[in-house]
Amino acid sequence: MRSNKLYTGVAIAATLAVTVAGCGGGSAGEKSGGDETPITLRVGTVNAETEEAPYADEVEEFANAVETLSDGSIDVEIVWEAPGPHTGESERRMADMVWEGEIDLAIVPTRVWDQLEVTSFEALQAPFVVDSLGLLNEIAGSDLATEMLAGLDAVGTTGLAIWPESLRHPVSFGEPLLTAADFQGTKLLVPASDASLRLARAIGVDPVDPLDRAAAIGSGEMEGAESAFVWSNQLPVVGTVTANITFYPKANTIVANAEAFADLSGDRQDVLQQAASDTLAYVVETNAAEQDLAAQYCADGGRVVLAQASDVAELVELAAPLLTELEQNADTRRFVDEILAMKAEAPTDSAGAPEACEPGGDNASGPTGDEDDTRAFPDGVYRTESESGVVTMEYREGVWKRFLPNGELDCESTYVVESGRIWLTSSTDLALTCGNPPGHDFLNAAWTFEGDQLRFVDIDSDPAAVREFSLPWTKIE
Repeated sequence: MRSNKLYTGVAIAATLAVTVAGCGGGSAGEKSGGDETPITLRVGTVNAETEEAPYADEVEEFANAVETLSDGSIDVEIVWEAPGPHTGESERRMADMVWEGEIDLAIVPTRVWDQLEVTSFEALQAPFVVDSLGLLNEIAGSDLATEMLAGLDAVGTTGLAIWPESLRHPVSFGEPLLTAADFQGTKLLVPASDASLRLARAIGVDPVDPLDRAAAIGSGEMEGAESAFVWSNQLPVVGTVTANITFYPKANTIVANAEAFADLSGDRQDVLQQAASDTLAYVVETNAAEQDLAAQYCADGGRVVLAQASDVAELVELAAPLLTELEQNADTRRFVDEILAMKAEAPTDSAGAPEACEPGGDNASGPTGDEDDTRAFPDGVYRTESESGVVTMEYREGVWKRFLPNGELDCESTYVVESGRIWLTSSTDLALTCGNPPGHDFLNAAWTFEGDQLRFVDIDSDPAAVREFSLPWTKIE
């Protein structure tokens, strides 16, 4: 499993002063509510707890902050996957649930609110405007965020905060997406959002959202995705990210049902708002830099490329009519202008920009082939007990196969051996890549072999592969 969040330890102020929508009358940061009857509030999320959503630790941080600030009088119950098993409609359904009062609180991406005719977040979806996490952080902690959240009042929802999450880039499962021509007719997974879908079509993309994404990749129905480094572990296979093409950011709103929120005492309203603000500070501190995320993506088997500035400019030009359409809304135009002003004043952090890299990071050069000698590796069939049960691997004349506990062939690759190390290169058959890019090196390791025990050491691979390959393997034939 690939990591989806890094902790950078970036120092920021101990608290982040944010004025949030609908502030009550208590003192910010003051513990309150201890004398009131204890209550439980349910906060819904779209993803399952086991999916390692990048916001998972943030909602837990929020729940803990509420309990602490209320002296234990408010318990927050996290309802993972509240709308049910994840589909393309889950985010919209999550918004409906909190609006309709089926749940007290919810984490809802800003992008989905335009499907409920809330236009106050459209400036965040404006194409190619917000292109750095630093700028997104600044927006989330500004008065502009308060104004955006106020737009939720029209749909019976009270916005508490905007939590910045990630930047959205094109990911290809084949050839890199570098030029405007590369996007023409390409079938990309695009999450449900009116503005996102309109941008996809403006640059020539054919937006798709198949139910069975793995099958869709194999059939050619899905050729890539609009995604982010922090969500790469949710895609069926790793691919190639064009890191300097940033369509827009993704941010999440923490919202409450307006009626349920109004029924709370002023002290309890303050607790929720302060907890949301404190969690924003936590989010800004712990969200990893794009440069670090890109390096980790390559270390986990992905590839990162950079487009030419002229090609990025051509995409921006294709999207310009959409930006003009969005700015027909006076508030959206004003928000975009304010964001551009922030952007102009912000220092350029070129040192934090992602760099191009190959699978495996700096160690991805692979063998030269000059000293290839598969006979030095103890070919045969090996078995171990892994997290998923009994797993069998076969090494025969330069071909590696992995079999599931039921005997079904799961993965296949070629391998070469050089100077005491083995390199496995994933199959070109998407059904047998085990989530790795077709034709890329996904394992680089040394080994020991004593008696019938094979152990891989000094392993350079995806963390999940490292865990499995580092187990003791018993030769059975």
